[in-house]
Amino acid sequence: MKISLQNRQFRLWKYSISHSMLLIRSCKNAFFSNNIDLYFADVKLIKFHQFFRVEALTSYTADEDMDILEECNKANIPFNEDQIFVFRGEQQKCYIIASIFQMEENTNEFMEVAF
Repeated sequence: MKISLQNRQFRLWKYSISHSMLLIRSCKNAFFSNNIDLYFADVKLIKFHQFFRVEALTSYTADEDMDILEECNKANIPFNEDQIFVFRGEQQKCYIIASIFQMEENTNEFMEVAF
């Protein structure tokens, strides 16, 4: 999987501890007429900066992402490649481990969210 995210800035937007749900959003602005919302459910691990300029969202690759395997082992999280979502930016990366992922483009107002 590789989803181009046009080098947009994303930020942690909302997290529900009780439901293990996470929303990461890139807001509409003068350059983009829509928001991009990335929803994750059954979140097991979050390694994400408050603000992060993202070029692409990709799947786990063993060649580039061995540090994620090590982090899973340290946190005693079962390793499942299909549940690892890697955000790639300029010379850095962040990642989310979650069972469910959904992407949505919308024109919601600033504080309007789906959950």
